[in-house]
Amino acid sequence: MPPRCANIRGRGQTNKESNINHYKTCITCKRSQLASEFCKCSRSKDLLNAKCKSCAKKYYERNRNKILAQKSVYYQANYERIATYKNNYYKDNKDKLLKQKRAAYSSDPKETQARNNAWARNNRDKINQYYRKYVVDKPHVIRQKRIKRRLRMLTNGVFEVRKSELNRLLTSPCVFCGNSANITLDHVLPIARGGRHSIGNLMPLCLSCNASKQDKTFMEFRMSKILQAEMRL
Repeated sequence: MPPRCANIRGRGQTNKESNINHYKTCITCKRSQLASEFCKCSRSKDLLNAKCKSCAKKYYERNRNKILAQKSVYYQANYERIATYKNNYYKDNKDKLLKQKRAAYSSDPKETQARNNAWARNNRDKINQYYRKYVVDKPHVIRQKRIKRRLRMLTNGVFEVRKSELNRLLTSPCVFCGNSANITLDHVLPIARGGRHSIGNLMPLCLSCNASKQDKTFMEFRMSKILQAEMRL
């Protein structure tokens, strides 16, 4: 039987270095396996989980609801500490994290986008709650964004739009989905991308489509919706 990885660490080697291509015995199935078959665990002496990946996966599937409930309680009790740690980690490893995200997205962009869209659809209330809390907790950030937007509008050009023209747009259906409820004004070419605030650059969009469009042009927005529909098929 191959020895445990904790017992074959060479002189002068760290735990992390000694784990490569070494063996460890799972406490559940009692099989001795390569260290690569165990997840990392910072609380362990050898930096590896006591269960192998296969046994850990089976345990999670049997106790999923219990584990998620425990995580939720822990997260709520330690929200400030966890948020501070995540913010500091992101600042210290920003380039590394962005590189990993780009690599994951470029490996299969359609699959990544489909997974993100599915998560957003299933967690709409959670996303809305986050943004409401963000507006309340960081009013200075929202204020700065609005100031920047007004400055961009002045730089790009602001032209008078008559009240009758505004009423006509606001009483028209959404130019994308045809919905007549919660109509808002949107710029065909966004202000952030050099668009002017003029009647020729305004169109009616419902609140949902306006939020989805973000800073895309109208044609880019249409193509993105077509692509999302194709990925759902």
